[in-house]
Amino acid sequence: MGELLPTRLLLGGYPKALTLTDGTTVTVRPLQPTDQAALLAFFRSIPTEDRWWLREDVSDPEVIRRWTVDLDYDRVLPLVALVEDRIVADATLHRRGYGARHHLGELRVVVAPAYRGRGLAYALLLELCEIAAAAGLAKLEAEIVARAQSGALEAVEQLGFRLVATIPEHLVGPDGTPHDLLFLVYPLSEV
Repeated sequence: MGELLPTRLLLGGYPKALTLTDGTTVTVRPLQPTDQAALLAFFRSIPTEDRWWLREDVSDPEVIRRWTVDLDYDRVLPLVALVEDRIVADATLHRRGYGARHHLGELRVVVAPAYRGRGLAYALLLELCEIAAAAGLAKLEAEIVARAQSGALEAVEQLGFRLVATIPEHLVGPDGTPHDLLFLVYPLSEV
């Protein structure tokens, strides 16, 4: 395994325009400290039942403030997709950075309902896969909630992620229903 590069050194091509499957153009770039209000508005526009599955309460201004003030692209690289000045998607590459997991990254993505089904999640995940590969990471991981995150599952499967584990009834939905957690892996040697 070669030397890993800092993610921040691989961002020279941003911002960039991406064209979605329906012809819509979005601008993709790393999240900036000045995006705090726009990011909060974006996450608050996501349906409550979708936000339920996220690791933090993204409707909390303090969470968003922390994310935008404490930016460290070498630890977590958030890419946002914008239409005009409005954020319509957020995708992140989380690097482990130490020890036995230093060669791994985790991908997460959230897309506004009006922009789902247009290839945006796939395009953002592909951007992050390319950055992760250029940084020298060996594998990417994704955790998907069975039945609740079918669009995300479809996007990572299209990229070539493979299901390696299912943890039955690991998470609880907003109505108390148990949900399986799917663990998928993508070897970056395939990029």
